[in-house]
Amino acid sequence: MNSKFLLCVSPSSYAQLSKKLLLNTTDMPLLIIHLTTEVMEMPMEHTEPMELMEDMVLDLLMLDIMEREKLDLDPPRTISKPYYHEILSFLHFVCFCAVLSTSNALFGIGRKQSVAVTGRLTCNGVPAKDVKIKLYEKEKIKDVKMDETTTDVNGYFKVSGYKTEITNIDPQINIYHRCNYKKLCYKKVPIKIPDNFITSGIVPKKTFDIGEINLANRFKGTTIDCIN
Repeated sequence: MNSKFLLCVSPSSYAQLSKKLLLNTTDMPLLIIHLTTEVMEMPMEHTEPMELMEDMVLDLLMLDIMEREKLDLDPPRTISKPYYHEILSFLHFVCFCAVLSTSNALFGIGRKQSVAVTGRLTCNGVPAKDVKIKLYEKEKIKDVKMDETTTDVNGYFKVSGYKTEITNIDPQINIYHRCNYKKLCYKKVPIKIPDNFITSGIVPKKTFDIGEINLANRFKGTTIDCIN
């Protein structure tokens, strides 16, 4: 997903609540992320706070608040009762917005967005044939596959696909290869597709050419994948 998100609460109340929680407004999305889906996220002027999404402190705070409400318990000692109820109201409202947005997505409301990627893969200068390439739309819970192919005898490939989303899609290709790798699993190389190659409609109007890539090189974000 892009860092420009839908907003379902006024900026003033958003900032006000963040003050009461002693958080920066840019940190507030951490309290919301695990309650919402891909189509409902909080706005941020910078992308840095997304790096903090795994922050366990806020994660546990949010879960504690929701669990205490279910069990009809008193608020945590660290949060005064008036603020606690205000936080609950805020979370309920965000959940309602998330459900509403998810329903819209399920019923096809949104923009059809498409993307196409091409390129050539080699291994130490030799065409890398039969290398698996998958085109995904990245999601927080589970990525959605839009297309899959393998390279031809000369190492060339092309993938394309589309997805309906209210916000901008976040596409990437994953390359699964065993160049200079003799173990049972595969090396997975992710390549993000730039936003300017995402076009409207189900047929891509542009193609992102990654050029010729030597899989023997090292690539940022490479992981080992045994199930692909």
